[in-house]
This record gives sequence, C-alpha cells and structure tokens, in this order.
Amino acid sequence: MRKIILFCGLMLSLLLNAAEIIELTNSEFTDSISNKPSLLRVQRLESFVNKTVLGEGVVESVESVDAKEGYNSKKIIKIRHKAVNSNLLIIFRLFSSNDLSSIELAGKRVQFKGKLVLTVPLDSARTIFACDILLEELSIYAD
Repeated sequence: MRKIILFCGLMLSLLLNAAEIIELTNSEFTDSISNKPSLLRVQRLESFVNKTVLGEGVVESVESVDAKEGYNSKKIIKIRHKAVNSNLLIIFRLFSSNDLSSIELAGKRVQFKGKLVLTVPLDSARTIFACDILLEELSIYAD
C-alpha cells in the first residue's frame, strides 16, 4: 500500500511539473495574448515569471556579457518572435552560464527551455515585450 501511495505521489509530482511549462511561441498562446487588452497582456506575461517556459525562433545575435550585469551569465542569446496573426513581438534574451563560443548560433533556428525571470513591455501599446530567460536547455534544428 505504501509503495502505491509513493508511486501516485511521484506521478502527481511529475504531472504538476509538466503542467508548469508554458510554451510562449505557439500560435495559440500568442493569439490569446494579442487579443487581450494591453494591461491584461502585461499581467498575463508577468504571471509566468519564475516558471519554466519553452519557445523557439531564429537566433538574432549572441553576445558576451559581464557576469555582473547578466544573471551571472557568460552569453546572451537574442531571439525575436513575431506572432503570425497579430502585431505582437516578443524579444527573448536567453542568459546562458555556458560559454557557447564553439557553437555558431547566429541565424540558426533553435528551441529553448528556461526560467522566465523578467518581462517588460517596450512600447506604450504593449505589443512589444522583452523577456529575460535563464537558459536551461537549447536545441538546434538541423538545416
């Protein structure tokens, strides 16, 4: 009986952790955000702070950063994601503690996973947002 309860507890924990991953770049999510009034857009994105997020896009740039200015990171990977059916633009700044200098990322399509630590609207209409993410995983799509 104890083993069954322990197993059920483990499965529930795995399900709750899986439910905590929010995919920020799928069209269903971006359409739902862009259809909200501007203040609700901000609140919705801020509700994901400190949660694990998933996304994808083309790497615009990779920059070295002083650890003091970037969440103790060595590199910042910038990705812009434009929603297909709206004027919503999200600029992801992925902070990596790995050096990544041996990998050419600029122009590559990637999928990323990490912890969202900050989201900031960059325009008064709240259609452009910057999201800072502590990178946990990065996958490069094959050409």
